Amino acid sequence: MKHILKQTRTTLIWPLASIVAWLCFTTLTMQSAYAQQDQLTLLPAQCVAMQQGQDCYVTVELNWSSKVADDYCLFADNRAAPLQCWKTRQTGIFKGEIKTKQSIDFQLSTPDRTVILSTAQLTVAWVHKKKGKPRTSWRLF
Repeated sequence: MKHILKQTRTTLIWPLASIVAWLCFTTLTMQSAYAQQDQLTLLPAQCVAMQQGQDCYVTVELNWSSKVADDYCLFADNRAAPLQCWKTRQTGIFKGEIKTKQSIDFQLSTPDRTVILSTAQLTVAWVHKKKGKPRTSWRLF
């Protein structure tokens, strides 16, 4: 009885181990194939508002390229829906108006967002930093 249980365990372990090894190898191969060549550039990389807390308006251009032709989408961290998607492409350009009060991270990824290929950040800067409490002054005349 012990011999049969031991033989059953070993016959089950080898197929399971080979399946797990194959899945790990396939996942790593796909991620490394995507990671070696994908590029995302953002121009301009900074948006400047007059005062801290004010909306910042900028027209951005995001360019991306890849050695692998596939389906890609461009996402912004402040939105759930993609800004734009491309089908079976190796390059793409997104131009758009952005209105924001804080920095935004852009991600080029697969449409289901399982593999993030590249990222870029639009930073927000201010000419005048917001001061503390406003002074109240009373004037009679």
